[in-house]
Amino acid sequence: MIDFKLRKMMECKKEKKLSCVKLIDEIVGIANKARSHGVLALEDLIPGYDDYLLRTGLSLMVDGIDGETNREIMDTIITASGKTGAALMRQMIIRDGVLAIQNGENPRLIKIKLDAYLGEDILGMRKEEEDIDYLSDAEIYALPYAESDGELSGEKQNGDFTFDDLVRLRPTCIQRVLQQTDHRSIAIALSSAGDKVRRYVFSNLSKRTGRIIKEDIKYMGCLRKVDVEEAQQDILDIVRVLSETGDIIL
Repeated sequence: MIDFKLRKMMECKKEKKLSCVKLIDEIVGIANKARSHGVLALEDLIPGYDDYLLRTGLSLMVDGIDGETNREIMDTIITASGKTGAALMRQMIIRDGVLAIQNGENPRLIKIKLDAYLGEDILGMRKEEEDIDYLSDAEIYALPYAESDGELSGEKQNGDFTFDDLVRLRPTCIQRVLQQTDHRSIAIALSSAGDKVRRYVFSNLSKRTGRIIKEDIKYMGCLRKVDVEEAQQDILDIVRVLSETGDIIL
């Protein structure tokens, strides 16, 4: 829910908002670094950041402090500083960015989340950057399959309907299921799925969502069989619920 009082405190001129663009790009870069090499890879970089709040938040994260405690400490720093306007906006961007990195969120989603602070007048000027890590639809087959501690073959099921049977759903039905499913759960579930299921799922996702999920799969390491099965079962549970309510037809 929008905090209108906070929004009022962050009001500033367009030129001041533009000064936050570089900060957002820097945080997204940090997110990509943490995602590729782990949060410990940030430890040597932290002293080089000018902003005290950014250094503090990242240091607490690297030290293994839980997200809720990290949020409380950063909120206290923000409150005590008494800043307003663009300076407060920068602090809020840093807080939300650090917490998103700590939660393991996709860097592309982090960028969208932080860009929202800039408002429509600035967002219209922001171009969607074509990342060299983007994967085309033709490269779905090249996505790595997650290693697991057991063999997976789509055996998770609800009655006679298995995970591999997702391809039997009509496009409107599978799209409804995917809209109800967390992006990370989709990525985990597809990490060991067959090519036929992968292709069908990606063909029923928006291009942006597909890219996010492909990137998540690309950066996944070894997954436990139980985690993959749980993600697949979560999707099948959504299929069951939507079927029972008549929202989709099996």
